[in-house]
Amino acid sequence: MARVAPGNHSLRCTGVALSVAAGLFGACMPGTGAINVALVGGPCTEGPGSIVSKDLSDPKIPAKKRKQIRSEAAD
Repeated sequence: MARVAPGNHSLRCTGVALSVAAGLFGACMPGTGAINVALVGGPCTEGPGSIVSKDLSDPKIPAKKRKQIRSEAAD
């Protein structure tokens, strides 16, 4: 496990991990259903799906609201 600098969130790329898992399910079991359960210890900070800044002292709203995420996807 990587060390985290003081004042920063741990780096988590949950969006990428879920995308890879879905791709593996589709490739290994085509035409069938599957359930992917993600047990995470905090918010995503890297890649697609990131909702918080890595910096804990960032003055922005700490988590994005659903409306913000939808408007960014439309851009």
